Amino acid sequence: MRKISLFLLFFAIFIFAACGGSKNDDKTDSDRPEGSLYGKCYQNKTCNKGLECDTENNICIKESEKSENEDISNTDESNNDEDDSHECEPGEFACKKDSLINIEYSMRCDSDSLEYGKFEICKDTCDSSTGKCSPWRDPDTNLIWSLHAHIEMSLEEAISYCENLKEGSEGRNWRLPTIDELRTLIRDCSSTVIEGTCKVSADNDCLSQKECWTEEDCNGCIYDSNEPNNYSKMDIIFGSSTKYWSASFRSDYPSDHAYFIDFSTGAISAYYKDSQISVRCVK
Repeated sequence: MRKISLFLLFFAIFIFAACGGSKNDDKTDSDRPEGSLYGKCYQNKTCNKGLECDTENNICIKESEKSENEDISNTDESNNDEDDSHECEPGEFACKKDSLINIEYSMRCDSDSLEYGKFEICKDTCDSSTGKCSPWRDPDTNLIWSLHAHIEMSLEEAISYCENLKEGSEGRNWRLPTIDELRTLIRDCSSTVIEGTCKVSADNDCLSQKECWTEEDCNGCIYDSNEPNNYSKMDIIFGSSTKYWSASFRSDYPSDHAYFIDFSTGAISAYYKDSQISVRCVK
């Protein structure tokens, strides 16, 4: 009988210890000490070393967990920002405005996914009638400039390119700019800007290089290798730019030379008409 009683006593102690241990192991987050892993944050929103406070849930978590959560959140937000697509016709264009950064861009329908994707950030506005970026209107002169500078070509090819260019809702009526119009795009070179001392001008009928061009007044300003397009409004509005044809020919010999502007220096010069120079159309 005594042996049975001792056996029952040891058995009861064993069961009690087992139950007590289980209770301690199953602590909830609310039972964990403040500042510990998955415990509540301290009042100043800090935790023990190696932990960070998840202020949204007011619990302490590992630093790596917080970083992973933020990455997932950022990825989701990024996907939401770009999820503006819907089924469309291949080749179709549409405008979209990002109100957060005040930028408009033209979207083109992808032929495979039949969804719009980002296509071109507009320098000015997007034309809702065409879904394409509008050509840039210079607020100083009211001249409208093509958004696209074509590859280098001869003067004859440049004239033809502009005559056949179709861009914007107004379509055609583009032309190669005169030397005066092209000079309106020069900035920060006092001698060759449109009101500068260089006399070369179609408007003033002064296209003789011998009479109207001087090295002092027309040869531009200092070249800066760090800013190769330092003297061009086009660099600000359109991006990179260098030499551009004008439609203005020399009136003296050789008369098969036309004026152009090198926007890396702001210089006004004349080249043989078959030389290869870039072109930007105007209207």
